[in-house]
Amino acid sequence: MTYALSTIYNELLALELRGTGRLPSGRLELTIDTVRGTLFDRRPEADLPEYRVFNQGPARMVVSHDGAVALDTLRLVHPLLRTPDPLLASAVRVQLGGTLSGDSVRAWATVPSFRIEDLHRIFPLLKSGSNTLAFSDVVQGTVRDLAFGLRGTLARPELSVSAVSDTMRYGHGLEDANLILFDSNAIHATYTDRRIRGGMVLHVASGGELRATIDSIPLMIALSRDEHYAADSARVARQSLAARIEATRFPIDLATPFIPIFREMH
Repeated sequence: MTYALSTIYNELLALELRGTGRLPSGRLELTIDTVRGTLFDRRPEADLPEYRVFNQGPARMVVSHDGAVALDTLRLVHPLLRTPDPLLASAVRVQLGGTLSGDSVRAWATVPSFRIEDLHRIFPLLKSGSNTLAFSDVVQGTVRDLAFGLRGTLARPELSVSAVSDTMRYGHGLEDANLILFDSNAIHATYTDRRIRGGMVLHVASGGELRATIDSIPLMIALSRDEHYAADSARVARQSLAARIEATRFPIDLATPFIPIFREMH
């Protein structure tokens, strides 16, 4: 069998999904040949009037007779140029997949690389003056090996994120007299047992370093609520935050674009 779905919402969002499917042994197997989405930005000042996302190559989804769903590597591409880019040299690529069986979930997503200064083209409809745009105005560079992970249950998910940046610049262009170059930068964080833990390292090319360590940030995240949700929320609200910042020959005011304001540091 074949399927084809498409819709346009309020002349703002267009979606298209096409592929084939079969029903062997009581399960549904879908081959996803086409995934395409377009978000139209009608603002006169829009940098990209159309945010387009589409797949490269087919993906496979299986729905078992017990309702379990498995998605095998969906590869998406988001071009960042107004003009045609046949080789997609400027595009951001995302790979994702995962499984959902009852309340149990396991999912992942990876982004090989993207430029920080392209954030306004990666995330649609960002408003002028937003924190994201302000960040990309003063910080430039390439982030690579961005990886997200999700596992556990919907009521008690466990999350992870990590990324590396070999080179970054802080300043307003290469001619900025106060330009600072970074190398060997990395970030990683996990969310388990209702706590965020992780760290970040920023290394200045000329010498200096900043290390931020999150020992514990209590936070309640639940994709669905179970009978323990109320008790867990009350316990998280009573727990304290703990984080540390260690710097060597590093201007501490430069950390503000990278590190959220901690209520407690020791």
